[in-house]
Amino acid sequence: IWGLELATQAEIGVLVGRTSGRVDSREFARRVFSSWQVGKRGRDNGVLLVLLVSDRKVELLPGSGYQRLFD
Repeated sequence: IWGLELATQAEIGVLVGRTSGRVDSREFARRVFSSWQVGKRGRDNGVLLVLLVSDRKVELLPGSGYQRLFD
């Protein structure tokens, strides 16, 4: 992962947790993405992977710089 950042300036965040509680898993992931500020300012080149074990949910949120790759 560190090599990826050096080569591309991209950032990857990974969160492994039990549950998102009463919040929808997608909304939970958006809040974490925003709070952690994954990606470089102005490039929006971050990606966040959220694994919620008890909820059995996986969310992958790309920054807007990568959005076209996931559409």
